[in-house]
Amino acid sequence: MEVPAPLLNGSITYLVLTLLACFAGIGMGVTGKMSRENSSIFTLLAFMTGLCLWMFWACCWLHQWHILVVPTYGAE
Repeated sequence: MEVPAPLLNGSITYLVLTLLACFAGIGMGVTGKMSRENSSIFTLLAFMTGLCLWMFWACCWLHQWHILVVPTYGAE
């Protein structure tokens, strides 16, 4: 069974944006714009935020893709 294209594209998008945020936090710690302790907290929060947002999006997308309760319409 192959992975659907929208799920793969969305997952790659979330991965790229999460990595950009994490590298921004690491970069701010290396350049001195932020203390190392704050930089590590920022990086952790950016990673956890990206992971939680992706899981929420993936669950919503999959629930719409495989509907558990099929809607029934009245016969006219």
